[in-house]
Amino acid sequence: MIKNVSDKSRTNKKEPKKTKYFTIEQKNVMLGACETSKQYLALLIGFELGERAGEVLTLKLEDINFHTRMVYVFDSKKKVYRRAPASMGFLSGVKRYCKDNGIKSGYLLKIHRITLTRWVKMIADKCNIEPRDDENIRYHSLRHSWIRHNSNKPLKYVCQVTGDKQNTILDIYSEFDDDDLVAICNGVK
Repeated sequence: MIKNVSDKSRTNKKEPKKTKYFTIEQKNVMLGACETSKQYLALLIGFELGERAGEVLTLKLEDINFHTRMVYVFDSKKKVYRRAPASMGFLSGVKRYCKDNGIKSGYLLKIHRITLTRWVKMIADKCNIEPRDDENIRYHSLRHSWIRHNSNKPLKYVCQVTGDKQNTILDIYSEFDDDDLVAICNGVK
């Protein structure tokens, strides 16, 4: 009996790696559903800067240059500062938060790390939102969302802002699911 060698490889189809992220529409709904200014700022930092939870908690008002629109993020993995550009929407959100809470200097969010994930889960549940391809919502899903939404920018830019290496970004975010492949083929993405 003659066997086709390719028959064996067809049985082991590799499922694409699924990254956990929210769409831009989901991001906007979630930001609008925040109950407190602290929740809003925590989600805004994650969605607008793509920072890790540890970096969010160490962010101080002095780390934000409102004139140059630059945020100096303490990279919790490398133990150094890196620069991240800030949108006008982000800067106005920070100014409003500081004004409403009487913050003139120091840490922006004085909360526990676990609280960040609890807020993301709570707000997503409240809005009946599940991040795309996700079975476990975490604060880190906001970082995945930022990277995914900035995938049209140069890889070097994404790496500098996130503090990740190029191979890390490519390993995690270069796999596309079937919907992404069809959208790219049709010129939608």
